[in-house]
Amino acid sequence: MQFAEEHMNYYYINTDTDALRYSPHAKWIKHNRAFTSGYIPDDYKTYGEQVLGKLSPGDMLFMYVNGCGVVAAGWVCEFWDRCAYRGSDRLIYQDTPYTEYRIGVDWCRNITDNPMPPTDLREIIGWTPLRTLQRIRDADKAERLFEEIRDRT
Repeated sequence: MQFAEEHMNYYYINTDTDALRYSPHAKWIKHNRAFTSGYIPDDYKTYGEQVLGKLSPGDMLFMYVNGCGVVAAGWVCEFWDRCAYRGSDRLIYQDTPYTEYRIGVDWCRNITDNPMPPTDLREIIGWTPLRTLQRIRDADKAERLFEEIRDRT
């Protein structure tokens, strides 16, 4: 399957299990968003601008849960709003001291009941993510991953 645009980018995005001590992937899917977090002001640049600020509408995200693998795939729907959400405005990080950053994503492929394990990801892509957001530069491998995910839904 060929995706529509040549300039589209493909990324793994991690659900931040380390900060929360659980994976909020069900909430990501429910809210049609991808999330990052940090402390103001230092992490605004690190987790806002340098993560969500890189994304553009039409980019493909593969939602990665540490120790589990990819649980969903989706298209970025909008540019990052450049907002830092605090207090009751947060959707995911309410019980933490973290500031929340978020971007709209159409999680069109939900495979939470049949995730793509890290071993399969290494076979298809060649590696699994270590950081919050990591670009998959090989479009053919990313398309193959999306096809495998589609077959699991």
